[in-house]
Amino acid sequence: MQDLQRTDYVFVNNIRFVAMISIIAVHAHFLTYHEDLSFLPSLVLLQAFKFGTICFFMISGFLLGGQLLSRPPGEYLRRRVNSTFAPWLFWATLFIVLLTFKDAALGRLTLAEIGKNLIDTLFFTNFWFVPNFLLALTMLLLLRRWFERPWLGAALLGLTLFYSANIYLRWLPTEHTTALLGFVFYLWLGVQASRHAGPLIAAVRRLPWPLLIVTVGATWALALFEGLQVRAHSAPDVLNTLRLSNQLFSLAVFAALLKFDCPLWPRWMDVRRHTFGLFLSHWLVLTVCIDLLTVVGGQLTGVGRAEFAANPGSYIQHPATRLALWAAMFVVVYGVSFVLTRFLARSALWSWTVGAGATSRASGEQRLPGTHTQTSGGHD
Repeated sequence: MQDLQRTDYVFVNNIRFVAMISIIAVHAHFLTYHEDLSFLPSLVLLQAFKFGTICFFMISGFLLGGQLLSRPPGEYLRRRVNSTFAPWLFWATLFIVLLTFKDAALGRLTLAEIGKNLIDTLFFTNFWFVPNFLLALTMLLLLRRWFERPWLGAALLGLTLFYSANIYLRWLPTEHTTALLGFVFYLWLGVQASRHAGPLIAAVRRLPWPLLIVTVGATWALALFEGLQVRAHSAPDVLNTLRLSNQLFSLAVFAALLKFDCPLWPRWMDVRRHTFGLFLSHWLVLTVCIDLLTVVGGQLTGVGRAEFAANPGSYIQHPATRLALWAAMFVVVYGVSFVLTRFLARSALWSWTVGAGATSRASGEQRLPGTHTQTSGGHD
């Protein structure tokens, strides 16, 4: 039993580590993202990183486990809000303040622009995740008396598939970040996986690696093909996370990561302590890096910052240059975000901003993006 618990802890941190890399990698391509959606090699690489969001909802549900059903719902929700909302609010507010100062410096600060910044921050940056998670958690708590009923899982899956169809039919905005109920199913599925963790982990680890590798490769190819079909239909969100094929790809990657029983993260990184801070801080770091790059790019091309920022793909035309810029941006954003998170986590005054407050340090707890506190002895 001790070995199983130790392996579970490794598997959880493996998913935290790899999923966070995938999320930052996709975001690091932000500058020329839309231009490169028409460039197949970039599309191939971007699709390979599109598993992080669903994996995080799954692992969040897994860590919630049976406590979701055994504790009073009001108390349980209050604890989750306290552990995630304050750090989220700090970074979201800091990001909006940054945008406000930027607008003021550019002479475009208006109430309408401030309102637009608020909407964009909530729905079109990484800050969408925590409110979406808390909404999903609230929904599961309200429905928990029917948690074991098969129809609940079917209904939640139906909601997810509705958003998958919406990518093509466009009844609602298509971005997965606006899919308010699109990820409840995966939170529920993670809780179910936790409740049957022993048999599930044993079954996955009996699967041969060639089968898992082929499954990951096949679902990746299927997701890439569907992305091309979405583009052919002129749908705006070519690599939408909730494409049905991408959901299958994400589940395949989750299973492959579950099979690993050895750490995938470097020894100098405390994955449990730093993941939430990486998640919260990296978008602000990315925004600063892009702003600096547009200033430099505008000067080097002689077109000015505004023109370069509006049409970066017109001035960074060679695909190899774009790929190199993407890789460099990832290294810088991940590295700076990690150093910043590590510094804040060590501060008695500021550790709460990255989910590493005094309480969690004393008890060995750590927050997963948008989820919970976990103790070293089991699942909270």
